[in-house]
Amino acid sequence: MFALAVICGAVLQKLLDGLGVGRHVDRQTMGRLGSSISDFLVAFGVASIPLTIVADYAAPILVMSVFGFAHAALITWWIARRTFHNYWFERGIFTFGYATGVVAMGIALLRVVDPQMKSKTLDDYGLAYLPIAMVEIVVLSTLPLWVAGGAVWQPGLLLTGVAAGLLLVSWKTIGFFPADPVVRRAGESR
Repeated sequence: MFALAVICGAVLQKLLDGLGVGRHVDRQTMGRLGSSISDFLVAFGVASIPLTIVADYAAPILVMSVFGFAHAALITWWIARRTFHNYWFERGIFTFGYATGVVAMGIALLRVVDPQMKSKTLDDYGLAYLPIAMVEIVVLSTLPLWVAGGAVWQPGLLLTGVAAGLLLVSWKTIGFFPADPVVRRAGESR
């Protein structure tokens, strides 16, 4: 939904610009409206979690949380710092929130570190998510069927292999950003 909202917003802005009234849209007001809506999204997401389910599955949730946190920390502090050309921390912290919760958590963390949205992380995410959504739909609709049929390790190995293959293709075709991860880049504050 978020990706579609970004596209609809861009189309609406182009339509208003084409009609000659786009200059009357106040970006600051629109930004504040979007920020308020993201706050509601986070609050409703957290409020919808049933506490009895959390209590019943506390041990597996704890184990998965430890592994998930380690994975998300690796992405944020090692991979993001080496792959993003600019605003690596803002993009990385959004990815951390998304990987450890939902998009709403990523947005909440991003708003803390980039309240004026200078990094354009959400715009980039909105466009990049369109192809990712198709993969997620396939995985989320077929994975439960595999697990229910008794295949537990096979889907994990398959998905890990696909991820490793995609990283290899990415590295060979466009490479990773070779900059020194300690040096500040364009757009980063001093």
